[in-house]
Amino acid sequence: MSFIFFKEKARQNLTVAEWCCENGHYDACCNRAYYAMYHSAVAVLADKKIFPSQTHIDHGWVQTHFVTHFCNRNKMFSRFRTYLQDAQKIRDMADYRPELLNRKKANQQISRAGEFVRAILRELQNDDEF
Repeated sequence: MSFIFFKEKARQNLTVAEWCCENGHYDACCNRAYYAMYHSAVAVLADKKIFPSQTHIDHGWVQTHFVTHFCNRNKMFSRFRTYLQDAQKIRDMADYRPELLNRKKANQQISRAGEFVRAILRELQNDDEF
C-alpha cells in the first residue's frame, strides 16, 4: 500500500472542511475535518515507518499508534493526545445522528483540525529537508 498521498489527502480534506464551514455545511465540515486529521496522522506514522499489519488502515489503529508514538513516547505532539478521538466522536454525530451540527461545533472542529494538520505537515516538511 502506498502512503505517499496521505499528506495531500490531509490538505485537501482541510480545504474542503473550511469551505463547508464557510458555506454553512457544518456536518460535512466536521466529517472532512476529522479526515484531514486522520490522513495527516497516517502520513506521519508512515513517515516514521510505522505501518499496520493489515492492508486496511483501521481508525482505532491510527488513533492508538499516533498517541503511543507521538504523544506518549517522544511527546512530539502531546497536546494532540485526544484530538483524533474527539474529532471522530463529532464526525460520528455528523454522520450518524439525525440532528444537524451547528456553526460553533464546526468552527471548533476546524480550529482543532487546522492546528493538528498544520503541525504535522510542518514536521513532515522538516523531515524532508534532511
